[in-house]
Amino acid sequence: MKILEKIKSDMRGALKKRKNDELIVLRSLIAKLKNNEISKGRELNENEVIKVIRTSIKQIKESINIYKEAKRLELAEKEELELMIIESYVPKMLSDEQIQDLVEKAIIKVKAESLSDIGKVMPIIMKEGGSLIDGNKAREILKQLLE
Repeated sequence: MKILEKIKSDMRGALKKRKNDELIVLRSLIAKLKNNEISKGRELNENEVIKVIRTSIKQIKESINIYKEAKRLELAEKEELELMIIESYVPKMLSDEQIQDLVEKAIIKVKAESLSDIGKVMPIIMKEGGSLIDGNKAREILKQLLE
């Protein structure tokens, strides 16, 4: 089942079970995905859906930090609940060890030798890692290995 279909199915389930918090979060997420589809003028593929969801997760984490700094714990708790619901729809990111293996293979494939080769290696890493890889973390590991 595609991610968007699962979200819609879970939203209907939340509606039937009267889980208002979950329903609001899922409706909001579907609206974000639909807006993205409209702006692109076509349906989103799975990677694009995951990217939109990850962007939402990032925004929610930032909101949680802001609320905690402002000592608005009730709002932070609400955002944490939303985060738990949304995170369940994206696959787990690759671990640091898995990213390192991927980076090492890409370095060998491109025969990279110095930091000037980052531009050649990163596209390969991102293509093979897809939406499961954190680009910033991969870049850090790549810099360490090429220094």
